[in-house]
Amino acid sequence: MLQKVLGMDSLLEVFDSLDVDGDGEIGIEEFCSGIERIVSAEASLEFKRMERLMQSMHKQLRGVQDDLSSLREIRSSMHVEVLEVSGSEEQPEAPETSVPRPMPEWASQLVLEVKEACAADVRRVFEDACATFMAQVCDGGLSHPTTPRTSCDVA
Repeated sequence: MLQKVLGMDSLLEVFDSLDVDGDGEIGIEEFCSGIERIVSAEASLEFKRMERLMQSMHKQLRGVQDDLSSLREIRSSMHVEVLEVSGSEEQPEAPETSVPRPMPEWASQLVLEVKEACAADVRRVFEDACATFMAQVCDGGLSHPTTPRTSCDVA
C-alpha cells in the first residue's frame, strides 16, 4: 500500500526516499517526516499545476475579450462607412467596452475549495501511511534487523 501511495516501484526506493540522513535506518520520526514531505510535495505540485492552468485560462479569456473589443470597433467603423455610402443620417451605436476584471467570486471560492481538499488529502494520506507503518513495525513486518525495536503500546 505504501508503494502505491508514494507512487514508487520498489520498497528500496521508498526506504531511500524516507532515509533522509542516509544512515541506513529509519526511525518513526524520520519515517513520518519523510512521508509528510513526499505527500505535501505531491499535493503542492498538483495545486501549482491547477493554478498555472487557471492563470492560462484567465489570460486566454483576456485575449478573447480584447479580440471582441477590436471586432466591435471594426463593426462600428464599418457601420459608419455604410451609413456614409448610403447617405443615411443614422448615428452609429456606441461601441461597448470590455475591461478584463479580476477573477469572479465563484472562481476564488473554487481555488479555496481546491486548497482545502488538497490539505485534507495530505492529512489523510499521511495518517494512513503512519498507521500502516506503525502496524507493520508492531507486527514485525517492516523491521530491519539493525533497526531498534520500539514499544508498540499505542493507546
